[in-house]
Amino acid sequence: MGAFDLFAWQLLWAVGLWFGGSAPDRTKQRLNSHSVAFVALAIASIFLVLRYALSDYTIYQSSLAPWLDKWHLGLLRLINFASLAILFAAARPLLKRWIASPRLVMIGKASLKVFAAHLIFIFAALTLVNDGTGLGFARQAGLIAATLAGLYAVALVSNRPPHSTRLVGILGSARVIEARRSQK
Repeated sequence: MGAFDLFAWQLLWAVGLWFGGSAPDRTKQRLNSHSVAFVALAIASIFLVLRYALSDYTIYQSSLAPWLDKWHLGLLRLINFASLAILFAAARPLLKRWIASPRLVMIGKASLKVFAAHLIFIFAALTLVNDGTGLGFARQAGLIAATLAGLYAVALVSNRPPHSTRLVGILGSARVIEARRSQK
């Protein structure tokens, strides 16, 4: 099975689907209240401070390690995740305007193709950057900008209506020539 506890992650996925789809309205109303959001903000802030105040070595070599384990979803990690989920649910009206941007929607419609293309960009970046010292900051920022522009271009091409795509290559040229002959 590898390093991940598959059943723990499946449980997390199933709870998320249940909450997003068919959780009782009363449960959703309680979790979307201002007091719950405030408590979630406090919990998330504590975990954020702990994350950067303690080193990975200190956290994972201490008695807290099983509670913070990401491979088996330790209890404290689940609490942190739940607090972040509650915060995002509370901020949904604010985020909705930004996320509903036509450009982001277009990338979402082509998410599988964009994901596949991002792997190519990642491997290209790894060969250029190496361990982070291969490129200066300006070139790294340029690489990120080029990657985002490339992913947006993939989404643009993927969302183009079928009638506007051109056939490319030998087979494509043959089909175009055949279509022109049949029109005459």
